[in-house]
Amino acid sequence: MAIPKSHSIRRARKVAASSWGGGRRAAGRRISPGRALVQAGAQVLHSSVSKRGDGTLQGNYTLRIKLTQFAAIVSAIERLGRVEGRDLRGQTLTAALPDRADRVNCDISLVLFERPRPIPSGSVGIAVQRMKDAEDKLAAMLSRIEGQVVSISTERRDDGTSASNLTIQVPLAKFDALLRGLESIGRIESRQVQGQEFGEVAGGAASVPCRLSASIYEKAREVPKGEIRLLVRNFREAADLFDKLVMQHKAEISVSNVSTRPDKTWAGGYELRVPATAAEALAADIEKLGRVQYKSVQGMGLTGAEKPGPDVMGRLTVRIEEMSALTPPEDEDGGPMRRAIIGGLKGLYASITVIMEGLIVIGPYVLLIALVVFMVNRARTKSAADRPDTPRVSETAASEPKDGKA
Repeated sequence: MAIPKSHSIRRARKVAASSWGGGRRAAGRRISPGRALVQAGAQVLHSSVSKRGDGTLQGNYTLRIKLTQFAAIVSAIERLGRVEGRDLRGQTLTAALPDRADRVNCDISLVLFERPRPIPSGSVGIAVQRMKDAEDKLAAMLSRIEGQVVSISTERRDDGTSASNLTIQVPLAKFDALLRGLESIGRIESRQVQGQEFGEVAGGAASVPCRLSASIYEKAREVPKGEIRLLVRNFREAADLFDKLVMQHKAEISVSNVSTRPDKTWAGGYELRVPATAAEALAADIEKLGRVQYKSVQGMGLTGAEKPGPDVMGRLTVRIEEMSALTPPEDEDGGPMRRAIIGGLKGLYASITVIMEGLIVIGPYVLLIALVVFMVNRARTKSAADRPDTPRVSETAASEPKDGKA
């Protein structure tokens, strides 16, 4: 058998193989044909490694081997990962080798690349008790997983709570750890994640930066608010006391409207901004200025985590009206006797109402019984009228002659 020249054999035995190792490569390790190939006698003539858009690595190599090692090297290459493409030209791997084959050089073109991975992203919403505690926990957690906050915006809401919108960046290999760590900061109320793959992330993709949007907010608290309407004897005196109470509780009058009514009495409406911690005490003191006609308050008397902070401002609407000349004062409206009469009348009305309801319920049955009795009596009367008259025994005896005499 003729021995082909080295040049022709190299061309005949030139192989293009594509395979990947993916998760078989440790993070940060350079892609290479493998120590096994070098030990088998393969010589690396050329190598270049590049990073793709998803952070994974790709290596292009040119290997030189002896013809006698060709079959063994190809088998070793196929064991590096899944073969995506293969091009063998010329003699098959099972063909008999020519003489002096161990002196013939063959070149192999090899491409190795890591398995592509999607870059995860998403958003989470986290409810917390105190923003300061949540920020400390987040900072400690990010330091452990090589993460960082790339943007943040914080706002203060009307109820005194805070809300922050953050963009967090971590390496792809730490994305799962980030999601687990956020669960320890507060209660996850919303979560949307795309492109997440479970399992170990290795190779160049492990260091690819990925981002997550996080909304961290304190639980909403009820802000003190309410409305009070008062009836007073003297408007000017009540208004002066009202102004002193506002100053005493460090409140602010945002709206004031005072006017006279047709009966020459005065009335005033006020909108107050009062510190949340003083709202309950101020409302109680305002009630003492006169007779409370209407009262509706919310968010007062809260304790613990629901209690608003000292810098939260509540809102209180107050209406003060002067008594009309025709309106008797509360202590001159008849006193106990008047209240007793009114109570008695209310009781009488309630009793009559109960009786009427009872009559309405049993009325149909009474009418039905009366109708039956009427029909029975009528039938008896008619039956007696239809029967012929029967002479009485005494009358018959009197009409007969005695001793046979006429």
